[in-house]
Amino acid sequence: MRNNKNSGTNKRVGSPMKNQQESSKKAAKALSFCDENMDTMGSSDPASGVNKLKDGSAHGSTGAAVDRSSTPPQWFKEFDERQEERFSKVFRECKELFNGLKLEVDNKFQAVGKDIDTILGQLKSAEQKIDDLENRSRRCNLIIFNLPEGAEGHDCSQYVCHLIKESGVTINPLHIQRAHRTGRMDTTREQPKPRPIHIGFTFFKEKETCRSSLAELFKKQQICNAKLFVANDYSAKVQQMRRDKLPEVRKLRADGKQAFLVYPAVIKIRDSKGNIRNP
Repeated sequence: MRNNKNSGTNKRVGSPMKNQQESSKKAAKALSFCDENMDTMGSSDPASGVNKLKDGSAHGSTGAAVDRSSTPPQWFKEFDERQEERFSKVFRECKELFNGLKLEVDNKFQAVGKDIDTILGQLKSAEQKIDDLENRSRRCNLIIFNLPEGAEGHDCSQYVCHLIKESGVTINPLHIQRAHRTGRMDTTREQPKPRPIHIGFTFFKEKETCRSSLAELFKKQQICNAKLFVANDYSAKVQQMRRDKLPEVRKLRADGKQAFLVYPAVIKIRDSKGNIRNP
C-alpha cells in the first residue's frame, strides 16, 4: 500500500517537470530555426536579415526588389470573381424580392383606394339623405326674426295667433303645435339682439298661407316699433348655401329684377308677366 501511495505522489510531482521539458524542447527548436535563417541570410545581425527579407535577397533571391504594382495572383482573381458573382446573385434576389413586394403593396393600396372612394361616396350620399330628412322635418316650421324680447308675453302661441289674425288669416290655435324662442339671450350687450321665434304648424299648406300673409303684414307696418321678417326653417347646410347666394340676389334686385331663392338655394326671377325663370 505504501508503494502505491508513493507512486501516485511521484506521478503528481513529475507532471510539472514533464511540461517544463516540453517547453524547453520548443524553445530549442525556435532557436535552431532562427539560426538557420540567419545562416541563410549570411549575417548574424537580425536587423540586416530583416532588411534582406524586405529587399527580397533572402532564400536565393537575385536581390531585385519586389514589384508591388504587378497584377494580383491567379487565386486572388478567382476569389474576387466568385465574390462578385455571389454579390450579384444576392443583389438580383433582393431586387426581385423588392419588386415583388412593391407590386403587392401597390395592388393593396389600389384596392384600399377603391374601398375608400366607395366609402366616401356612400358617406356623401348618407349626408345628403340625412340633410334631406332634416329639411323635410322642418317643412311645417316658420321663423319670425327681430321681435323684441318680451313682446310675446307669457304665451307665445297665443301671440303668434294674434299676429296671424292681424295679417288677415284665421287659424285654429290647435293647428299651432308649438311657438317659442330659440337660442340663448346675449347678456353681454346693453341691447341684445332678439332671439328668433320658431313656430311649428300641423299642416304644410296652412303654414305657407300664414307665411305669405305675415310677410305682407311685416312689409306694410312695424310691430312693436321693429321691422320683422318671416322665413322658412332650413337645416344649417341649406342656410349656408342660401346665405352664399344673397349677394347675387341683392345685385339682381338692385338692377330692378324680382329675384328670389327657391329650395334649396336656386336663384329665380319673376318677370313683369308673373312668369318665373332663371336669371
